[in-house]
Amino acid sequence: MLEEFLRLAHVVGATVLFGTGAGIAFFMVMAHRTGDPYHRLYRVWFACGFPAFFSVVGIFWLMLNKPSIALF
Repeated sequence: MLEEFLRLAHVVGATVLFGTGAGIAFFMVMAHRTGDPYHRLYRVWFACGFPAFFSVVGIFWLMLNKPSIALF
């Protein structure tokens, strides 16, 4: 019972952090639309955002499925 609760708390906490990051990304996109002179920085941020997003999705998958992966 305790293990299941801790696992649920871990997934909920990670989801909250993920949602916070998505909110920050939304406001960054909205700020970019105002025409500030940070277009180059925005392109770098946008390009780095896709690998970060897919990495977090992969981490969620690993947390929920717990595959047995032999490293060595």
